Amino acid sequence: MTDAPTRTFEVRHLQLARAFLAAMAAIMITFSADHSAAVGLAVFSGFAIATSLVFFAAAWLVFAAGERAPAVLLGVVTLVTGMITGLPPLRTTTMFFVVVIVWAAASGLIELIAGLRARRTGDPYARDAILIGAVTLALAIALLLVNPAYSLEYFIKEAGASSTLTGITIGVGLFGGYAAIVAVFLGIAGFSPRRTAPAGPAQPASTPTTPTAEPGDAPVRPAGETRMTDPRPTRRDLMKPVQLLGFGFAAAAFGGLITLVSMGFFQDLDGDERMHVIVVSLIVAGIAFIATLVIIALLMLAVDPAQVVKPVDRAVLLPESEDAGDAGDADAEASDPRP
Repeated sequence: MTDAPTRTFEVRHLQLARAFLAAMAAIMITFSADHSAAVGLAVFSGFAIATSLVFFAAAWLVFAAGERAPAVLLGVVTLVTGMITGLPPLRTTTMFFVVVIVWAAASGLIELIAGLRARRTGDPYARDAILIGAVTLALAIALLLVNPAYSLEYFIKEAGASSTLTGITIGVGLFGGYAAIVAVFLGIAGFSPRRTAPAGPAQPASTPTTPTAEPGDAPVRPAGETRMTDPRPTRRDLMKPVQLLGFGFAAAAFGGLITLVSMGFFQDLDGDERMHVIVVSLIVAGIAFIATLVIIALLMLAVDPAQVVKPVDRAVLLPESEDAGDAGDADAEASDPRP
């Protein structure tokens, strides 16, 4: 059977396009002082419509026949919700929560199921789809936990001004944080070296004869196996995107806790002061989370792509000169004939 023709565009190009659009949405929300329903739905509408066009283009330019259904479904759901939120008279607080929750639940479920099905066939991009689907479903759950009618007025003594924390402010902020996470994750996945599906084990033409071990002989290792366990992991396996998110959450928790302690949250404060401390702590935690992801992602881009997919058979932090002697000793032991 002849191989399918090589496509100009690959899944990583789709990931980079989605990362760019998500980054634009995150930047617009982050640097906007107005987190009202009108602004949130305007940003979501542009993000959704542009992302749907990317899905439709990828359905024919990236995926082969029989693999286009998830991209088409994601494009339809995203386009419909983007068109609805594009109507200015419908941009209300209730509409924001209803439309974004429905979109997050539907698109997250579609992408999660598509990723799980692709993992059965050994698709190397299945893990990315599963994680993005799970994060999108988490956005829907988080928005369900927010009361759209929530409103809290608090006074900041240092600034001599009062402010109001509303449910729509929290909701728009959650969508902005989701967009930042998706942008960083898909950006890392898109810039990673090209991945190929794992080949099935080759069937030998004849069964080789296994030599009989004599008493006192050193244990025989299979061909290609070193002192570490096989199969040997790659640098990509040692630093998965999920672990990057873990580092980000750890930095956010640390920054938020330090802010709470330093601003006297555990001391005698009134209700407005405590709410002010909580808001500042959440802001610091969000900045720490995004900054950690961006810094680690930039550091990973400095690694030679050939080294990312190269199997690691030694300690990563050891100099090659020190480990070369151990590798030579291992090879000498394997090739040393016993009388």
